[in-house]
Amino acid sequence: MSAGASYPVPAPQAAAHAAPSWRMWARGSALACALAAFACTLAALLPAPAMAAGSLSAALAGGVPFPQRTIVLTAPSGSRINPSRLTVTEDGRPVRGLSVTSLRQASLGELGLVLVIDTDPSMGGPPLEHALAAARALAAQRAGGEQLGVIFGNTVTLPLTSNAAAIDRALAQTPRIVRRTDLLSSMQIAVRELVAAHITDAAVIFVSDDVDRDPRYTPASVAAYAAAAHVRIFTVGVRDPAFARRNPQDLPPSAMRQLAQGAGGFYSAAAPAGLTRIITALESQLRGQYVLHYRSSRPLGSGRIVVRLQVRGIPGSASLTYSAPPARRQVVGASRQHHSTPFWRSSLALVLACLAAAILVGIAALALVRPLLAARSLSARVRSFLPAPPPGEGERGGTPTAGGALERPAEALARASWWPGFVERVELARMGRSPAELVYLTGLASLVIAALLIVAAGSVPLGILGLIAPPLALHALIGQRVRRQQARFNEELPAHLEEIAGAVRTGTSLLGALTVATADAGEPIRSEFERALADERLGRPLHEALRPIAARMRSDAMEQLAVIVSLQRRTGSSVAEVLDQIASSARDRDELRRELRALTAQGRLARWILTAIPPLLLVGFALINPRYERPLFHTTGGLVALVVAGLMVVAGSLVMKRIVEVKA
Repeated sequence: MSAGASYPVPAPQAAAHAAPSWRMWARGSALACALAAFACTLAALLPAPAMAAGSLSAALAGGVPFPQRTIVLTAPSGSRINPSRLTVTEDGRPVRGLSVTSLRQASLGELGLVLVIDTDPSMGGPPLEHALAAARALAAQRAGGEQLGVIFGNTVTLPLTSNAAAIDRALAQTPRIVRRTDLLSSMQIAVRELVAAHITDAAVIFVSDDVDRDPRYTPASVAAYAAAAHVRIFTVGVRDPAFARRNPQDLPPSAMRQLAQGAGGFYSAAAPAGLTRIITALESQLRGQYVLHYRSSRPLGSGRIVVRLQVRGIPGSASLTYSAPPARRQVVGASRQHHSTPFWRSSLALVLACLAAAILVGIAALALVRPLLAARSLSARVRSFLPAPPPGEGERGGTPTAGGALERPAEALARASWWPGFVERVELARMGRSPAELVYLTGLASLVIAALLIVAAGSVPLGILGLIAPPLALHALIGQRVRRQQARFNEELPAHLEEIAGAVRTGTSLLGALTVATADAGEPIRSEFERALADERLGRPLHEALRPIAARMRSDAMEQLAVIVSLQRRTGSSVAEVLDQIASSARDRDELRRELRALTAQGRLARWILTAIPPLLLVGFALINPRYERPLFHTTGGLVALVVAGLMVVAGSLVMKRIVEVKA
């Protein structure tokens, strides 16, 4: 056998020799897979490199009117940026008035963060406890005027605030687990809260193990809304047992990544124990940013403007683009637009229509009121030479003194059951106008006020209140004037009773003494006594003619005088001493009434103040912030609350009136 000869190895033996190499390859592959899995897990535990540690990034802050610009600049960790090292250009031209502020000591309104934490049953137990611990750690490392808000599930637990005590109270207790959480709706609420607070650098951190489907929103729509509001969203997936298990009502796991990427943030995932490290790292990176303010030199209508930022000592640059607002229309363009717009839709047409409507309303009001004024001027001159009409004539009969313009309305009103009492009260109050005139003018005022309220406020219920207000005001005015006449009558009556008693002592009859006192009396005593004397001349007994005066004037002294007259008619005795006693008691009663009014003045003033506060507040809010009380007039619940509140105010006023008004 030669040395170069070779012998084939049997197949089983060859397989036996090859087996150790295959085992080594398999073991190496398994080790490589384990290392790869570990690396993937470690990469998932760390935040994504959206805020890269070695590069610059910038974002335009919202809510700043052009040409003022505000930019949030993210620099590598440990960098210190000042205006001398920073170069900012717009379309290659340096900007003017550049200022740089670090968010490490953020002022109020510069940095705001809202935590949205899921509280559905899958997050119960350790996941929620670790998320709450992460929120407390984030709150503990806040600095400056940084504002924090917290939303647990569907509930806004803490509105945006920089108050440390309020933040600690909100995070002190574990939130309640709810059956279902509409997290996309909560994200919308968080973005709206940040926009309303005018936060320069606004962000939302979303912590959950899944995202439930919401028929109103999608991750893309929420992300687009946040991006348009310049609010970044950072999502943190909680790797708990429910993380990999997808329920039918849950969105795909990619929904959280889509939500973050669409809103300028990034997505990261961690076990419950790693939430504190990720969330605090996110907040630290946000505080490591800088806010740049400057004034753009580009004109309106410049189109897209490219902003480039460079920092000396830091490689690379950051850039962003925005569109300048359109330029104001020139005069030529405005005239063209004016000619292209229909006249009836122009502002000039609206002004002319309003002016024409005002002129027509004025002409109509003048045409309606002028006959009343003309008739009143003539009747007033004639009435000044005549005594007051006795009952049953003039107004009592329903014939208006304003002429034929009110004959038909007065005839219709005379058939109403309330009309005689109203006529008597108007006559007693001495309003200076006939009852028909007052009703006519009140109705006209009600229509005008209701129309103005409906047009101005756009609320029919408010217009109904306008219809009711003038009649109530007329009723209150007449009542006030009647009480004034009654008080004046009772105040002057004792002196005239003494005058009647003196005349009786000189031998004058009671009727003659009453006639003498009437001639020297002032109003309203003169008119009332003349009415009684006129009734007596028509054949009515004097004591029966005096009793209606006592009822109208609410005078106990007049009631006693009627009784004395009746006794004197039957017995023929002298009534001088009795009249003196009646006058003395009436004077004492009047003094007591004055003292009671002085003692209850504070209570009456308090009644009117407390009654006036609610409507005054309503008017004040309508002038200061009409949107604040809009639900009160445009929702069913608001209208019910308004009616209930009005009834309670009226009831309280009436109760206080009964307390402070004492009858003497």
